[in-house]
Amino acid sequence: MVSAFTVIFMCLYIVMGGIVKVTLLYASCIACMIIVLVKSGGLYNVFINAEDLLLHSNLGSIRNIFTGKDFAERYLSFTSRGTLKDIGSCISLILGVLSTQTYMQYILSAKGQREAKISLYWASLLVPPAGIAGILIGLFMRSHYLP
Repeated sequence: MVSAFTVIFMCLYIVMGGIVKVTLLYASCIACMIIVLVKSGGLYNVFINAEDLLLHSNLGSIRNIFTGKDFAERYLSFTSRGTLKDIGSCISLILGVLSTQTYMQYILSAKGQREAKISLYWASLLVPPAGIAGILIGLFMRSHYLP
C-alpha cells in the first residue's frame, strides 16, 4: 500500500524537478552569457574579438583561415558547409526541438486547445534565449580557447 506522503512527495518531485531543471538551465545560460559579454566588452566585440584572435594569434592551428573573408565564410555564414547540408541541419533541429518531451508534454497534458496554445507559446519563448547564449558562448570559447 502506497502512503499519501509518498504520493505527495512524488508529485512534488516531478513538478519541482522540472521547474528546478529549467531554472538552473536558464540561470546558467544567462550567467555565462553575461560573463562573455563583460569579458568581451559587448556584443559587437564578441564577433570582432573572435575574428581578430583567430586571424592574428592562432593562424597556424586553424585550417584554411588566412584572411577576414575566410573567417566570415566559415564562421559567420549560415550555409558555410553547403546550402543543402545546412538547410537539412536546420530542418533537423526544428523537428528535434518540436518533437521533444517539452513540447509534446504541453500538447498531451493540456485541458483544452486554448491551454495547449498558451503552453506552446510559453515553451517557444524559452528556446531562443538559450540558443543565443550558446552561440555567444561558443564564439567566445572558439576565439579564446582553440585546440
